[in-house]
Amino acid sequence: MVCNPLRLALTLEATVEACRGNVEAARRAGEASLALSERADDSRFMIRSLKALGFLELSLGNAEEAVAYLERGLGLEAAAGDDPAVLRIVPEVIEALLAAGRLQDARPLVDGLQLRGSHQDRAWARAAGARCRGLLEAASGDLALSQSALQSAVREHERLLQPFELARTLLALGIVQRRSKKKRQARDSLGLALASFDELGARLWAERTRIELGRIGGGRRAPSTSPRPSSGSPNESRTGRATMRSPPRCS
Repeated sequence: MVCNPLRLALTLEATVEACRGNVEAARRAGEASLALSERADDSRFMIRSLKALGFLELSLGNAEEAVAYLERGLGLEAAAGDDPAVLRIVPEVIEALLAAGRLQDARPLVDGLQLRGSHQDRAWARAAGARCRGLLEAASGDLALSQSALQSAVREHERLLQPFELARTLLALGIVQRRSKKKRQARDSLGLALASFDELGARLWAERTRIELGRIGGGRRAPSTSPRPSSGSPNESRTGRATMRSPPRCS
């Protein structure tokens, strides 16, 4: 299928503005892209639009709205038989389901994502699968297993040089460390996540991270400058040099 420039531009705008936390701009572009894609019966750009809109709602903490968009996108992907590595909507679906309290629905998706990462040797699936496993185990109450999975996800994301995804993983790790009463490690992880979100202009995620830092108490401490913090957090300089996750591709 020929890539339509307007649909591409709107999808890119929706994705970038959602990451930056510009809510109205992201929603306007995402809805316009979705409407155009529906009229053209272009399933791939429908999925991309739904992913951007779902991610925006997830960023805002609107779990049910996020699930509605993302599950629809996942269904379209399955119906089209698309390779999940192309649009990568599964991790967002999992996180939305967990935020909505639907652990049993999320579990088989986590298992499948991790299986794909190990059997097909796909680095993105290993990284996303480990983070999703950590989120699932945290929601299930197994903080030790959650922290182990999230530390693994941090290492995988370091290799991919995707600072936004890495920062999301560090945020999840910091929350689990706080819940585990590991305050110093939690401050390190959350401090690194906040520095990255601020650098990338991801306002909604930066605010979420500041809230988590405030829950630790004792004030915010500067992130560790050691090559590898004890929590498994990455070297901050690597995060700063990397680029944001690649935008949607024409195919």
